[in-house]
Amino acid sequence: LGLVQKSFYRGQRIHRVTQSLVQFGDPGTRNMRNQAGWGTGGAGLRVGVSEITPAMKHVRGAVGFAYAGDAKWADSQIYIMKAAMPGIDGQYSILGRVTSGIAVADKLEIGDVIKNVTLKGAAAK
Repeated sequence: LGLVQKSFYRGQRIHRVTQSLVQFGDPGTRNMRNQAGWGTGGAGLRVGVSEITPAMKHVRGAVGFAYAGDAKWADSQIYIMKAAMPGIDGQYSILGRVTSGIAVADKLEIGDVIKNVTLKGAAAK
């Protein structure tokens, strides 16, 4: 939440796109000359992801923490589900969901720039 409030994601680029998800959150994506390294960086913060719960499903519009390696910690990379992926339920922490405009995720491509990230509901307060 703090990263969103500090506009951390503004100006970053989408660095991963599959049929099922789009991913962003690597500040290194602001550097177009280092595309080979996109997806490897973060904010340098460790966020515990121990609240993984089977009740939170990877359905279209779910927003979750991406991480590599140690499944106990994430950083700043997040993903938006474009399609359901029940096979990863219980493996990644879901933070929330897209409440409107999910069709935009279907159109995103690697390199697209994030203009802004906002929060709604209790998390935004």
